[in-house]
Amino acid sequence: MSRFDNAITLFRADAAAFACPVCNAAMAMRDDAQPVLACVNGHAFDFARQGYVNLLLSHQKHSQEPGYDAETLRARKAMLERGLFDPLATLLVDLVGKLEPLPGGDAGLTTLDAGTGEGFIFAKIIDALLASGRRPICAVGTDISRPAIQIATQYDAPVMWCVANLMKRLPFADAAFDLLMNILAPANPQEYRRILKPGGYLIKVLPLAHHLAEIREAVYENARTTPCSDEHATAELAEQFTLLASHELCYQREVGQAFTKNLLRMSPLFWKAKKDKLAQVQQQGLPEITLHFSVTVWRNSAKSGAE
Repeated sequence: MSRFDNAITLFRADAAAFACPVCNAAMAMRDDAQPVLACVNGHAFDFARQGYVNLLLSHQKHSQEPGYDAETLRARKAMLERGLFDPLATLLVDLVGKLEPLPGGDAGLTTLDAGTGEGFIFAKIIDALLASGRRPICAVGTDISRPAIQIATQYDAPVMWCVANLMKRLPFADAAFDLLMNILAPANPQEYRRILKPGGYLIKVLPLAHHLAEIREAVYENARTTPCSDEHATAELAEQFTLLASHELCYQREVGQAFTKNLLRMSPLFWKAKKDKLAQVQQQGLPEITLHFSVTVWRNSAKSGAE
């Protein structure tokens, strides 16, 4: 079966998780000349040949092609496939595997990765959870970057991929998900609360003080040495959710000259550094890089996902 056919099968089974981005009405699969995702009011969205659906409306864009560009995404994919974020993925798999089923729910786990990027981490998590046999999973990955979602469809994990703007009303039904993951991406707590079931879980990953420190020290004259603060993000989430657990993860990975270019290109720091500094670092190479994360687990304490 082709990737397109696999995607259509997934959407047929779980289209009820989606809501129309135009009118917020319920959505379902409809068979026209080709399958489409459509709402009861007639708004219909075609599937790309790669098997994803674009739910990003034109007025929700801040540029012609928002989000990371293809070159950045290719560099990111190359580094992630070398294991750059594997310890983070392992921790996330462990945390998700230990989540208790929601009251009145079954062993299933409807999961959204909001800001999935090129999908590598989310696909890895879903594959690991399914391989463990812990629970059946309905999974959705979304990002504002169309090139990112196109890359995500290349993974074999059973994920429904879609393009959407995280900072607007999300194209998902109220109380559609048991779990929402937000990994190194902007947060929209009010919307996250709406689309999570009562008692549903949110896992948030933020960078901390030493994250990519070697790049900052190499390309900036006054590199930041004081710890990054996640106080604002944590305070914002605390207004909507109840904190269950907090973890800190810090580790190093070898880089070397051959992969320094990809490491620089995948980082947001690439756009802020001077070109001569970047060229110098690329020529010399970085022997290793530090990854430093805050991983918090939250619970939706709302009585209603639509509250």
